[in-house]
Amino acid sequence: MSYEKGTEDWIDETENSNPRESDEVVEFEVSHCTRWIVIIVTDDFDDPKEFGPIPLKLCRWLQNRDVQFILLQREVNTNEFVIECALEEDAKSKHEELLQKGYQGPVPTGSVKLFEGQRVEISLLGNVSMAPFSPKPQITFHSQRSNLLHMQVMALEAKGQPGLDGKGNTSFFASPRVEVPREKEQHVRAAVALKGNEAVSEFPKPKLLCQLPIHVPYKTPKVSSEPGADASKGVEKYFYYVKEEVSTDWGDLAFHLGFKWADTANIAGRNRDDKSRCMDMLWEWKKREGDAATIEVLMEALSEAELQSVVDGLKNKYPDIVASEEQGEKE
Repeated sequence: MSYEKGTEDWIDETENSNPRESDEVVEFEVSHCTRWIVIIVTDDFDDPKEFGPIPLKLCRWLQNRDVQFILLQREVNTNEFVIECALEEDAKSKHEELLQKGYQGPVPTGSVKLFEGQRVEISLLGNVSMAPFSPKPQITFHSQRSNLLHMQVMALEAKGQPGLDGKGNTSFFASPRVEVPREKEQHVRAAVALKGNEAVSEFPKPKLLCQLPIHVPYKTPKVSSEPGADASKGVEKYFYYVKEEVSTDWGDLAFHLGFKWADTANIAGRNRDDKSRCMDMLWEWKKREGDAATIEVLMEALSEAELQSVVDGLKNKYPDIVASEEQGEKE
């Protein structure tokens, strides 16, 4: 079937394509290059039917891709990592592009196979951990778009060994492509129990694809010399609350913080939801502005973006903001 761009009407091209079928292949002719082939399959879970060798091979060929994983960290901030799942033929160039942007780290993994729409879970092993505000460690692979994830990683303090760097492995797991409904799983387990079989029926489990080493230098928390000073006084302490409250309006806030359209488009493309995009944008703003990124500037931008309710919520949740404002008025 085909359709003209800008319309929603599909036209059956079967007779025009002169299909020729044999036991081994199906041949057909097209008048222009095609980008997508869509196969619609109805699967009856309770009464499975044989799919057939030709469409099965075609599905596997269309959906299966050789990919490599890239994991690099920023030179200026070793706690900030970027993970990318790239097609095998693009991995080298994408790796070099990130190196030119100020990242460093190991070479890409060896090639593994993924299907279109495959969900990949990321797990850290060793005395390293995802930062609490980091986005969910998960990538959904699509060959026609960027599969990029930005993470904040920290070294865990080893008991009895303070100051030890964080070292370990980043593991990539392919989640099962078939999800068993919970009620179906419970039904099967109950049936196995009734038969007196000790072995519980096996359901699809995540598959380990590959691993990359990870090294996060341990950073001693900075303690201010001023009496009673708060070591977490930076504007980043307010980021979690802001991203939870702003959510879908993060683009308006980004505009008033000085981001251009291309910047917001890049942030939107590398994150899976609005809350992750908002958090990513806030950290980008902090990196750009440095010490000039203050809570006062952030609240002013929130007000200009017509998000005064978030400003009021910040003042209610963090009394130190109000105290700082009052102190500034007195001075």
